Amino acid sequence: MFTKRSAPAEATPPGPILQNLRHRREEQAVSFRSGDNELATIEFPDLTGYLTPLNVMEVKKTHIGQLSTAGSKMSETHDLFRPAISLLDTIPLFMAVSAAQILMQEGTITETWMRLAAGYMAHAAAEQYLVYGSQRQEVLQEAFSWGFDPECSAEEGTNNFQINAMFWGVDAAVDGWDRIRDEHMQALIPPAGVDLQVHLGRLMANDLSIAEFERRLIDFLDKMLMGQSKPLLLQMESGKVDGLPRKDIKRLFEAISMI
Repeated sequence: MFTKRSAPAEATPPGPILQNLRHRREEQAVSFRSGDNELATIEFPDLTGYLTPLNVMEVKKTHIGQLSTAGSKMSETHDLFRPAISLLDTIPLFMAVSAAQILMQEGTITETWMRLAAGYMAHAAAEQYLVYGSQRQEVLQEAFSWGFDPECSAEEGTNNFQINAMFWGVDAAVDGWDRIRDEHMQALIPPAGVDLQVHLGRLMANDLSIAEFERRLIDFLDKMLMGQSKPLLLQMESGKVDGLPRKDIKRLFEAISMI
């Protein structure tokens, strides 16, 4: 879906699913700040004060022209250069996939993942201002409202529960995530006197390179897929099934008449 999001495709979620993703994202932002804990004290800067009248279309062309090395460039007539689905909309899916992988491996998030995730959030926020021409103050809150919530009420086994658990270490919240997330958020604030869109355009071309972000994300997804077990039928064809001793494999083969 990430590599094909520049135009509607078979990977594009239907309208109702897309609306549900947006609702989950907005709900996450609200719940992240509503508890009586330190999360409620996080200050999300208002970037809209840095916006000035600008030839937004030229900024969009430059941004989209760099967007994808894995997918096709967007047609110049497609919905004012807007991807069919925004990065901001896909953050809940990225988090859910990451949490499922961590659960399966019984591990914890690494600094490499933290920087990828924080970069994802930064690019998602920048895209809203550069490509979608957003004037909303809530963009940063919706993009960066991810971390361990000690008051999370999600039901065990749900995506929200697993995502929250992902940010918990052995006996405390995972070390380093708050710092890395905040560093990326602060990087989006322009220097005094610099327009937001100009600053973000420079940032996406240099310190938060779009091409580098895409390379790291696709590398993460490739490694995740390579770490998955082969489908059961392929394992059976090879005569080996993960987690089953040979005698049980033989019984399984006999039961389904493969031998």
